[in-house]
Amino acid sequence: MKKIFTTLALAMFGSLTFAQTFNDIYGETTLKIESNNSESKADDCSIDVPSNNLQNASPGISDNKKIAVDFIVKAGQQKEISSLYFNHWSLDSLNLIVNSVNIDFYESKFDEQLNINTPGELVKSYENVPYVSRVNQGSRASSEGVVTRIYKYNFNLPEPLIVDANEENKNYWIVFSGANLSTNGVAEYFEIRTALVGNTTFPDLNWDIQNNRWKKMTTNNNEGVINIIANCTDLSIDDFINNKLSIYPNPVQDQLMINGKNVRNVEIFSVNGQKFNVKLNTLSKDKINVDVQSLSKGVYLLMAEIDGKVQTLKFIKK
Repeated sequence: MKKIFTTLALAMFGSLTFAQTFNDIYGETTLKIESNNSESKADDCSIDVPSNNLQNASPGISDNKKIAVDFIVKAGQQKEISSLYFNHWSLDSLNLIVNSVNIDFYESKFDEQLNINTPGELVKSYENVPYVSRVNQGSRASSEGVVTRIYKYNFNLPEPLIVDANEENKNYWIVFSGANLSTNGVAEYFEIRTALVGNTTFPDLNWDIQNNRWKKMTTNNNEGVINIIANCTDLSIDDFINNKLSIYPNPVQDQLMINGKNVRNVEIFSVNGQKFNVKLNTLSKDKINVDVQSLSKGVYLLMAEIDGKVQTLKFIKK
């Protein structure tokens, strides 16, 4: 009987995950909070979107599902991000483990067609980042007896990400996707809460699989429950100048020039994410020549590091 009930619960729990939140499916549930763990707290530069008593959850981050969470870098600051935490929900009987996730950082853009702010140009991508800790936060039980277990996961970035803002505050997005689960093909959820909090600006998003675009998690202004562990430094005018990457000519036909102090790890991508191998010629510590003759006509992204900070510029091959 227990096996039959578990199978039915899995079928019911998994059938609506792409369109509805946990509360849409189960409504009122019995809540049991087992941990008020605070290990993720750091200095004032870190960002904390706290759980609201395990309020609700959005479809998760496995298979083709994605979650986008925004954060702010204040004007004149540089933020170095080293670690991330989020709360993950799954059926208690599975003892599901999120072994690893893909974590991508984007600049923000306004999508005029959707009338919302969404992830824009890619800043940095980390694939298959393994979890380093998993702490039980509690459970929720439906009237049918289906128990969902909530864990707080910690993921350390393979290398710190550095992002900054010059004269004005700047928004960035973190996109979680590609979760490698201990059991495939099952329902899993990413915890959310209502109301925007201090270090965020826009309602967070999940991926509309049917229409291949971003959408709000719900009709409310929901935020993903997340902790971003970071350190900040104030930038001087010299920092703005020294950390600036520039390219010319743009559009370019044969040779693209890169200007920037201590430029490293230059890569060329299509707007669809395809990487191209091109010949680089270092002319000086501040100038690199890129041979783009082999590229077809179109729009490309150039990614490079300046003093450990990844910058992305768009150029046109004519």
